[in-house]
Amino acid sequence: MKTLRAFRKDCVTEEARYLAGVMTPVVAIDSEMNVIYVNPAGASVLGRSAQGCLGEKCYDLFLTSDCQTPRCACRQAMDANDTPSGRTMAHPGGKSIPIQYVGHPLRDEGGRVTGAVEFVTDLTDIFSVVSQVVGISEGVANASGELSSATKEAGSAPQQVGQAIEQVAKGSASTAQTVGEANRAAWRI
Repeated sequence: MKTLRAFRKDCVTEEARYLAGVMTPVVAIDSEMNVIYVNPAGASVLGRSAQGCLGEKCYDLFLTSDCQTPRCACRQAMDANDTPSGRTMAHPGGKSIPIQYVGHPLRDEGGRVTGAVEFVTDLTDIFSVVSQVVGISEGVANASGELSSATKEAGSAPQQVGQAIEQVAKGSASTAQTVGEANRAAWRI
């Protein structure tokens, strides 16, 4: 019959296998911010092997503006025994990656917080799509404005058409402004 220690070791090994299959970076740290686990997706983003990340300070690997500040979600998770999240830019290996991340406290058998686990989401594709939508909306607003001006120059008879096109242009400009504000707000969160 297996001992409790052997059973726990088997469970930890099995849990690590599950996390290895997650396609987003997962990093576990101890209370001193030393990396104690990183899944293959995390190691890939960091440009290292998983083994090569162990023992390194997480803030030396991710290089975010939240690192070593009160905004660090992992530090907040450990200090407040909570599950906070944040958005910031990570700069591993000289890259600039917009990320959203969540910190969750790790506890020992007695319930004492011993570290944190961090789940990271790369926001590059989301921000790229938002930027494209803003560009398209601005293009539509500009084209509508030009069409409105041309219609006005054509004479007063199509004045109603020009006014309708102006309304479309205003709506497109408003949409572009709203999407732009949403993009900026996403960075402030």
